[in-house]
Amino acid sequence: MKIFLIFIFVCIVLLTACFAQNPPLNQDGPWNHQIHFATSKDGKNWEIESNPIMKEASVPDIIVLSGRGKAGAEGTFWVYAVDARRQKPYHEGLSRLVSKDGGKSWSEPEAVKVEGLNESDAVPVDPSVVQLEDGSLRLYFLAMKRNPAGSNNRFYSAISEDGVNFKVEDGVRFEAQQITDPEVIFANGEWLMFISHGQESWLARSKDGLSFTKDEKVKFSNGGVPGAIALADGQVRVFVCGRGGILSSIFNPKTNEISEESGERANRAGDPSVYQRKDGSYAVILKKWMTTQNFQPNNNWAFQPKFMQMFDLDKDGRLSREELQKMQESFDKLDENKDGFLDMRELMGPPPPGQGNRPNQ
Repeated sequence: MKIFLIFIFVCIVLLTACFAQNPPLNQDGPWNHQIHFATSKDGKNWEIESNPIMKEASVPDIIVLSGRGKAGAEGTFWVYAVDARRQKPYHEGLSRLVSKDGGKSWSEPEAVKVEGLNESDAVPVDPSVVQLEDGSLRLYFLAMKRNPAGSNNRFYSAISEDGVNFKVEDGVRFEAQQITDPEVIFANGEWLMFISHGQESWLARSKDGLSFTKDEKVKFSNGGVPGAIALADGQVRVFVCGRGGILSSIFNPKTNEISEESGERANRAGDPSVYQRKDGSYAVILKKWMTTQNFQPNNNWAFQPKFMQMFDLDKDGRLSREELQKMQESFDKLDENKDGFLDMRELMGPPPPGQGNRPNQ
């Protein structure tokens, strides 16, 4: 028991030293998120599955394949997400999951490769994927990097035949300060890009899906990190992340009228992506939080290692003698690979954010 406690103490000292040299820039991030699948009959009332389809991942986007081209069979679900398990430079990258049975089972995450991004140390994040008429896939994404203060964030696009290997297209799709999370759909003969800007969302329009111009007359003030789906009547249901959860509005692209819908689509959830199937039902992907103590208003400690999450039973940010004694009793819970030893990852859990800045997850 004594040796075990000494080991824990050393881990705490090392973790504290790490934060002292490189403090986290956010109170939250993809390392603390998990992705859930949901279904809906009307697009408003969601039935969310309790078990996540992926942990340590965020900002998901779902697409249901048309069957055109070489991508895959009609009706196959593809989900793209920011994968916090990926390594340097940001401990983030994009991965894809596949379901061939309507969301009942999912493949293991597969790393997505994006070639030709001519920004040094930039990483593609915040995916939005559309399937074009020829069956190819276009990925819109934010190029995340350490931008100097006052500089623009940039959205790019990339093309793929198989949905895994993408090649960046020429030019910047859209750029502005403090923007994240593009969501692109095709509606009424034009491409609509919904854009997160802090706690609000913008709209940009395009005829060709490549050159987007901001519509200065449109702003969704009830939340950021938008999702959107075109409706049969020509209108668009726009989902945003509000303070309590996911909210929605009905948007008319012709008149720019926005009508907020009552209630929440999901509580304590975010980053919605919705796709309508041929039978009229909806497939939904969203994020939830793996732990919640990381971003309580009175808690400035942005990352808590796994053993703290497990054994700080009263959530006061400290370990009492009684709580420490329970550690040895639960050795097997920490020893995930069952090799009889505890390594740093098993003790600490996902790595803390040390690089990059994600202002609006």
